[in-house]
Amino acid sequence: MAPLPFPVAVTTLFLFIIVCCQNSFPFFFLNIIDSFLFLKIKAA
Repeated sequence: MAPLPFPVAVTTLFLFIIVCCQNSFPFFFLNIIDSFLFLKIKAA
């Protein structure tokens, strides 16, 4: 899996922070897993 471009990494980090502020921790953790799986599927 190639490293993400800098703007994409920053945007992803912002999205994670927003999700963390809006949801409880278990949902935040599941969203991170779903996001990583989605990125791996896109990169495959």
